[in-house]
Amino acid sequence: MNRSEINKAVCTGLAVAWLSASCLWGQSVQVPLPDNGHIAPKPVPQQEAPTVPAPPPASHAVLGDNDVLVDKLKALVFLPTPDSVDKAGTSATGIVLKGVTVPAEPGFRKLASSYLGQRVTGKSSMT
Repeated sequence: MNRSEINKAVCTGLAVAWLSASCLWGQSVQVPLPDNGHIAPKPVPQQEAPTVPAPPPASHAVLGDNDVLVDKLKALVFLPTPDSVDKAGTSATGIVLKGVTVPAEPGFRKLASSYLGQRVTGKSSMT
């Protein structure tokens, strides 16, 4: 064996010995765990459920499928909010968009117009 081979063997032996010692030392190290050695999720804080307003009481009897609401539909008025409804009614005719936008408005108006002049019953108002 020449000197170069002996140096390689010694270096390799020292590297293996150092790695072995490092691994053994790493296995003997104990990392302290929180909460007496137990790992557990933190409890979820309690939150109050949001209050939801009760629905308003029904002001009229339940309609049957054949109960007529309107003999001949004269207008469909689309509003941005329920508060926008005029309780006195409307004299509008046709399709009216007040404060709302609809996609593909010409197509929407054509579809909605197909309901004008029709009878509205309890069943038809639900479909």
